[in-house]
Amino acid sequence: MKAGLDDLTTFENYDWNHWAIGVGGNGHQSKISYSSDKYYLESLPSSNPDNKTIWISKSFQDVEAGNLLEFSFEYRTSGNAKLHLLQNNKQELFEIAAPSELWQKKSLAFNIAEAPTPRSLMLLFLAGFIPQPIYVRNVRLRAIRNLTGISHS
Repeated sequence: MKAGLDDLTTFENYDWNHWAIGVGGNGHQSKISYSSDKYYLESLPSSNPDNKTIWISKSFQDVEAGNLLEFSFEYRTSGNAKLHLLQNNKQELFEIAAPSELWQKKSLAFNIAEAPTPRSLMLLFLAGFIPQPIYVRNVRLRAIRNLTGISHS
């Protein structure tokens, strides 16, 4: 694993930081928005107006299966949004996020699953599946420890 893996995406200055919009069956779309001096990702209407969802993916190289990582983000929404995180085709997170007008932080620690391509990690993050928009910011992936138990944080 790269020493000190700490990948923070703030969406500042409309920078996706190599996150890609996922390809979903309902044409989920999102955009980077800016207001109140903050950048964030915002879900947009899809072909189903009752389903606004952020669907983004990113790949990482030089990571070892079994290493412990932490994925975190902040969200706000007026609906009961579904949150999903998949890594190397393994679901790590599924929960219903309570509505909040204030930014709420979520984090999850997980061990990297084996991947078909060695030393790689594919993350897929989905948030929404509701008629109301959802907003996400400060998406972060960081190393907690590698297989030798040495912390990189």
